[in-house]
Amino acid sequence: MRLLKLLRGCTVALASVGVLIPHVAWGAGGVTGQQVEPRPAPDRLTTCDVALRPGGVLQGQVVDPQGVPAAGTRVVLAREGKPLATTQTDDQGRFGFSGLKGGLYQLATAQNGGMYRLWATGTAPPAARADALLVSGDSVVRGAMGQGGMLSFLANPWVLGAIVAAAIAVPLALDRSHNEAS
Repeated sequence: MRLLKLLRGCTVALASVGVLIPHVAWGAGGVTGQQVEPRPAPDRLTTCDVALRPGGVLQGQVVDPQGVPAAGTRVVLAREGKPLATTQTDDQGRFGFSGLKGGLYQLATAQNGGMYRLWATGTAPPAARADALLVSGDSVVRGAMGQGGMLSFLANPWVLGAIVAAAIAVPLALDRSHNEAS
């Protein structure tokens, strides 16, 4: 009898903890390594605003997904799908084009590309960047699932649902069997 009350109390306590602690906190593992300032990655759905320098000069940099400059990468400048110019990056991944006018352009490497709205000198909005940034290479996807061992298993919503269901069903069954035995 005393053992049943203890078991019931432990089950209710475990279920309460499972419900009260958000499963996101259990699955959230820190990402190790260097922290990089988040920047929106240019892709086909995003247009980045970039201010041209005097003389219609566009400067930019090509980096890999880890932020390391990509030296010797071929960069193509196009407008409305028609290539206008091609260049290669220097040792720091930097490139430049001159004689450009404001408008919508595409910048591309062999592995990635993006749309850029270039603004003539003095006309760029405050949010416009001074240089174009191209991320070349495969995208990196980081996540914390699978790194937390038992805690990441418990973060699964189906597991949490089963714990709550057991926390309700077990005490009811124990109480019913106790009442039938009396």
